[in-house]
Parts: sequence; C-alpha cells; structure tokens
Amino acid sequence: MVFLTGTLMGGVLGVCCELWGIHFGYWEYHDLSFDRSFPYWLPFAWALAFTYIYQLEKDLFSSFNISKTSTKILLSIIVAMTFPTYGEIITINLGVWTYNWPLQVFGVPLLAIFLLVIFHTGVNFLMVMICKQFGWKNSVFNP
Repeated sequence: MVFLTGTLMGGVLGVCCELWGIHFGYWEYHDLSFDRSFPYWLPFAWALAFTYIYQLEKDLFSSFNISKTSTKILLSIIVAMTFPTYGEIITINLGVWTYNWPLQVFGVPLLAIFLLVIFHTGVNFLMVMICKQFGWKNSVFNP
C-alpha cells in the first residue's frame, strides 16, 4: 500500500505542479502535437520519480544502516536535490523543455532545484503522516 499510495500521490501532485508552471509560463515543453502544452507522459514521469527516489532512499538507508531520523532527513534532502536535478539536466539538454527562470545551472534554474527538493521531501513528509495514520510499517517512512 505504501508503494501504491506514494506513486499515485507523486503522480497527482506532480501534475498539479506541472499545470501551475505551464499555465504561468515558467517552463514550456517542445515538439508537442496538436498544439498541446502538456505532455501525456508527465503523470507517469512524476509517479516513476517517486518510485525511483523511494527505492534509492530505502537502499541507502539499508546499505549505510541509517536509523537516526535526522540523518534520514538529511540524506533524503541530498537525494531530492541531486537525482531529480541530474534528470532535469539530461532532458533539458535533449530539448524536451526549457525553463524561463533566471540563474540557471546547466539549464536548470536554482529556483527549480529548490522546488524539486520541496516537492520530493514534501511527498516524503506526507507519506510519513499517512503511514503513521494507517499504521503502515515501512523502512523509509515508518520503521
């Protein structure tokens, strides 16, 4: 249930963020057919982003035998800052989308990196609350 809930929540909340950014012109997608501004694959990308980050955090916590909450939070922030940003750099350089914000590093604005960290750690925080509410035991969100 944890995996399914997080995947659905990541997809839905990610789409909401995308719609916000596209609507206000903060970024734009290229080469979309039928004069669209929203790619059909975005919900799947956001859902898969949750699964990737969740599995990575789970493996890192296990590999380094991390049980202290503050260390888990710090590692989660580092993961949320590093891996999504790296994916953004790759896709931007492939010509998938362009940001319209200043202060960019390899095409990714510093504001976007900050918002990615907020989004992914926010989803983790919501998952912690959901797991505690329903009593779901989970090595990442509710050990």
